[in-house]
Amino acid sequence: MEILRPRFRRFYQSFRNDDNGLLDRLLIGLWLAGPFIYLIERTPADIWLSLFGLIFLGRSVVSKDWGWLKINWMKWAGCFIAVLVISACFSQRPLAFLGEALAWCRFPLYAAAAQYWLARRAYVVEMLFFLTFCGALILTACLAAEILWDLESWINFESRRGRLTWPFGDQVPGNYLSKFCLPALICLVLGISQKLDRKMLFSLLMISYFLTWSMLIGERINTIILMSSILLAVVCSRAFNVKSGLMVLGTVCAAVLSIMLLSDTVFIKYAGTAGQLLDLTNSGYGNLWQTGLSIFTQAPVLGIGPGGFRDLCPTIEFPTAFVVRCDNHPHNYYVQALAETGILGFIALSGMVVSLVVHLWNRRNSSGASPAVGIMFIIPLALFFPIQSTADLFGQWVNVMSWYAIGLALALSHKDNGISKGDQQLSKV
Repeated sequence: MEILRPRFRRFYQSFRNDDNGLLDRLLIGLWLAGPFIYLIERTPADIWLSLFGLIFLGRSVVSKDWGWLKINWMKWAGCFIAVLVISACFSQRPLAFLGEALAWCRFPLYAAAAQYWLARRAYVVEMLFFLTFCGALILTACLAAEILWDLESWINFESRRGRLTWPFGDQVPGNYLSKFCLPALICLVLGISQKLDRKMLFSLLMISYFLTWSMLIGERINTIILMSSILLAVVCSRAFNVKSGLMVLGTVCAAVLSIMLLSDTVFIKYAGTAGQLLDLTNSGYGNLWQTGLSIFTQAPVLGIGPGGFRDLCPTIEFPTAFVVRCDNHPHNYYVQALAETGILGFIALSGMVVSLVVHLWNRRNSSGASPAVGIMFIIPLALFFPIQSTADLFGQWVNVMSWYAIGLALALSHKDNGISKGDQQLSKV
């Protein structure tokens, strides 16, 4: 309570002293409710993200403020959208694939809204970070309840189910913890210092706690994303030193080894992942990637259309040099971009990701930027790292979570945040 009270008091005082109209209060409240709305299910989360994108677009039309289109990463996103539309129009199923292209627009639109519009109140962004951390705690409480609900099956490997699912209806808690909450969780490393005090002990405990839950959830790639991001955040933080780095590394190793030694299920699952990474040629992921790259060679310029891998892969003739595997998507963003949007889409997507990373990296050196800003470049780097198994590039649930995290990183890195400057009304046009 000693930690919570001053934070809420500071937010309340800033909120009360700010010149907030009714619409401003509603928008602030709705934005801060995001971490809890996402815990309900995909549809409310999708509506929440899309609503802010549409309001932002409407604001731009009314105010004739299109300055956000000049942001470098947004230019690349616009190029990618243009390629998606053109690719869809020249595909075998133009209407269906055009829907995939237009639906994807809402993700970068929300991120632009967060950076260019919603981030104008630094105290709101700070509170959203804190509430995102609270969302992670609520998620782990739900997961604990799920294990206790059917404890025997989770102890017995033979009867154990696949992954944890609460509070959702499908297997996405790992995405919420390791993607949606990633900006807040990597900020835990900011409490690491050379002095072993309560703040540092809390940071180490929380890092160990969330890594443990990430492994128990059973989503291996998400665990690797969270673990790698935390370690990279330690190295890139301004207060980095060898002692603190070794303490975090020791904490990560202790958490991972403890869970693997205590649970045969976790050990078998993660040991199997290591085997797949070392033998991609004969793994399911390797076959999918080879299939996607083979499709790219048959339509190298514009691909087969956004979302076309799922529908058209079974109809394509492949060479017999490898094992063909068709699925909903190739499980890699860049292989999917090559297969479905060709070299043009691949270049545009890569340009957008690089621009996001560079933009956030440059913000770390800005005058007055907070220490948290210095590690936000890790978010797009981790979520779009090329050598990993990913979800569908044009899918809904994972994209809704990932682009929330990117938007939160961009909001924190807004030019006015971390610097004591006046905020502007959200509804002001």
